[in-house]
Amino acid sequence: MNGTMIRVVSPLKTDDSPMHNRLHFEEELDLTPLIDVAFLLQIFFMVTATIDMASSITMPSARHGQAPDLTTAVYLTVFRTETGPELYLSNGKRENGPVALDKVAAHVQEGITEGKRLVVIKADRDVASGFVEDVAREASRAEGIERFLVGVVDAP
Repeated sequence: MNGTMIRVVSPLKTDDSPMHNRLHFEEELDLTPLIDVAFLLQIFFMVTATIDMASSITMPSARHGQAPDLTTAVYLTVFRTETGPELYLSNGKRENGPVALDKVAAHVQEGITEGKRLVVIKADRDVASGFVEDVAREASRAEGIERFLVGVVDAP
């Protein structure tokens, strides 16, 4: 063999053929998407289980309480005006006023001597809550008050 190379070609083997390798490769399943879905489901159930545990507390249902006997109450009414809040010593009307805050304790004390132990403050919704707090603080200087109520309107 003087420099020529002879190459022996063997017949195609079925397990080395490119077609067989491709078929063999396609038979394997890619488990990556399956694992991703499994982890996502695990995270989902962990999050929902935590939320469910937090909401397992039995809360009392909201209901209207019994209205107090308002015939034995001292009323204070706060109206909003362009110049600021105005305080009246009446039941929701612009009567007996406007008065200064320092008159509130004496008015409430008069009511207590008449047997009124409840103070009801009715205030316009646009009045600053700080002013309503000041009215309540002044009213609390009177001795013998049992309860304070702030008048509200039920939403329809």
